[in-house]
Amino acid sequence: MVGLICFIQFDIFNISLLALSMKFFEPTYQFLRTTVSSSHF
Repeated sequence: MVGLICFIQFDIFNISLLALSMKFFEPTYQFLRTTVSSSHF
């Protein structure tokens, strides 16, 4: 039971970490994609 709770907490931590990195990398990805698109055309 304790292992399950630890696993769930770890899962929530992973999801929040993933969401944080997505939020951080989204503008960078958009900027890179815009730069690549403008350099191609």
